[in-house]
Parts: sequence; structure tokens; C-alpha cells
Amino acid sequence: MAKKRTKTAKRPAGIRLHKALRTKGAQEKKTTKRMHPNQDVHAIVPKSINEALILDILGNRNSGTTSGESVLLAQILSGFTKSMRKLSYMAGISNGMFLYRINKLQKRYAWYQDSVKDISEFFEKAGYMASSYDIFPDKVVIKLYGAGPNLGGNMHVFESGVISGFLTAAIGHYVPVSEEECGHAGASYCRFSTSNYKAASDVNEDNLRHINALAKYISDSKPTAKPDTFSKSYLNLIYQVIMEREYLDNMKDLLGYFGEIILQMSNAKKPKKLKGGELASLAQRNINLLNLGKLNIKSANALDAELMFDSSQSRSEFVELAVAFLSGVLGKDMVRAAKLKSENDLYSIRINKKNK
Repeated sequence: MAKKRTKTAKRPAGIRLHKALRTKGAQEKKTTKRMHPNQDVHAIVPKSINEALILDILGNRNSGTTSGESVLLAQILSGFTKSMRKLSYMAGISNGMFLYRINKLQKRYAWYQDSVKDISEFFEKAGYMASSYDIFPDKVVIKLYGAGPNLGGNMHVFESGVISGFLTAAIGHYVPVSEEECGHAGASYCRFSTSNYKAASDVNEDNLRHINALAKYISDSKPTAKPDTFSKSYLNLIYQVIMEREYLDNMKDLLGYFGEIILQMSNAKKPKKLKGGELASLAQRNINLLNLGKLNIKSANALDAELMFDSSQSRSEFVELAVAFLSGVLGKDMVRAAKLKSENDLYSIRINKKNK
């Protein structure tokens, strides 16, 4: 793993943009000290799923890890349309503001500049290889390293929102943030800046092309012994946007299409179409890689299987997304049990495929 490159920034002298906040910041420090002396992140009671997930990431709790491919798929889906990008960006802002409040309870910032290091390091805890930041008189720049494969476009609308929300809470007024460079577009890092006049939600991307590129990357890549890099809580944080009922049908269509493309690319590499055990193995490998549950194959030839979920992924919306992806890989003649069964904090549905 590359050495972390988080910088310790000096407080710039005479910052004109935030001069009026200095007295206010000092007052807030005094109030915070009286109300929340040295409060531990583990002692905070979350009021929502998102808050619980953020606390998991901050506290390095044992919520498990997931692959970079699963996070990348969630990032593509959460920014697929302009309305989804706006929703994702706004969700990021909400999460970023909560993240600032939690950090402030422990750090008691005197100036907003003191807090920037913590938003940078949050992404390292989430799973990015390293981060760095710079504070200029008129802007803040944050860089994230180790994003993953080049898919030909910028992916991080949600992350832009998180940074925006954090800095908005720190400074006291809305701070738009956009991703100016992205590792998925060929850059050596993902660069976020407050100086761009366009927020990330206003940038148009050809996300169908990105889904095809991700399918090709997954199909071309050899399975690795240990692909886990990101916090599973961070993945689930992004999925809270994707599982909005207003967009769920579109998300299911996209995941079904994604499964079909992976199947087509896998078939193209074989003299004959995948059947039986090979098809079951393809479905199992990709369900696990993309963290869409855990597929337990009972009979490869008849494609009799059980798709299992832990408690963090047992929402009906998430199950529908996973089944849509499987339908793409296995074919639309797949039949499944309608009910999600629960036993010992594990949830499961039965999957089988009709023989033609």
C-alpha cells in the first residue's frame, strides 16, 4: 500500500473569504467544550442508517470489507441520470454535514482550516489508498488516490457532496464542490475543488458507456485472492441513494443489463455458450465480487441456488437489485421464491432456473 500523503496544512494568513467567521469559530469552540467534553465516537447513538454507517467507518468497527469493483458500480449507478446525480450530491452533503458535527465533538476546531484534515482522512478510512489536501486563500483542494480502473469518465458525485457538506458545515455557508480530475478518467488521482463554479451534480456523464467499460474490466480481470479494499459500510452508504423507490425500477433495469453484458463478454471468450457449472460459477463469482449478496450453489446443472444477505443488506430494495443482476446473468427464465426468509441474522431467497 502506498504511503499516506495527507498534508498538515499551515493556516494561511489573512484569508479574506472566511475572515468574518473567526470570532464565531472561537465561540463555537467554547460552547462545544462545555456540551461535549471529549465525547467518544463509539458512545454516540445514531438516529438513522446513514449516521450508523458513518460511525462504523469512523470507529473502524468490524463491518467487513468489500471490493473496489462493488463501490465503483454503486458510484456509477448513483450518478446515472441528472436527477440521480442531484440526489446523490444532496445525500453526500447531508452525510458530510453529519460527519463534520461528529468530528467537531471530539476535535473542538478553532478554525475551519483545522477540520479539513479530517474529511481527507475519512476517505482513507472508507477505503481509498491515500489522500492529501491543500488550503488556499480562495479554495480547498482534496485529492484521493487509488480509485481504480480507467473507465473514461468522472465517477465521484457522492464524494463531491460529502466534501461539500463537510466544508459547508465548517465554514457556515454553502460550498459547491466538483471533481476536476478523476482516476477513472485516466488521472493519477481524483481531485476535488471548491473553486469550480459548477457543482458535481451539473456535470453530464455517459454512464451507460461506463457500465459497459466496468463489465469489460471485470470480464478481463483474473480473480484475485483478496480483492477487499473498501469498507462495506461505505458501500452501503452509497446504496442508500440507489435504493430510493423513485429510481429503483431504473436501477433494476441497469443491473439486469449489466449482468447480460458480463454474460455476453464471458460467452465471447468460449467456443460454446456457458452452461451448467460454468454459468453457475460466473454468477457466483460476480455476485460475490460486486457484494450483491452471497450465492450458495446447491446444484450447478439445474442452477438451484440460494442467495443470502446479512442484516445490513436485507432491505427488500437491495434484494430486488441483486435478483435483477442475477436475472441478467442467468437469463429471464429464472424463477425465484417470492419471500425473503430470515434465520440467525441471515436472509435468503431460493433461486432456480427452468430447464428448456
